[in-house]
Amino acid sequence: MKSNQEKRAGQKLLTNREFCDRLGMSYEWGRKKIQRRQIAFVQIGRSVRIPEAELDRFISDNLVPAK
Repeated sequence: MKSNQEKRAGQKLLTNREFCDRLGMSYEWGRKKIQRRQIAFVQIGRSVRIPEAELDRFISDNLVPAK
């Protein structure tokens, strides 16, 4: 069984632009989500990267089910 650290090691990190493009949202929208800490991110120096798994989590957390 893999540890959490091993699972995260192979995970793709997205730029804010890539994250927003996949959601069809603006770059500024993503910056606000990061500033408000509404999405998890990794900070490497001044660069910010968003784990690809965060995209899936964000979508599932904001999914409104059909009636």
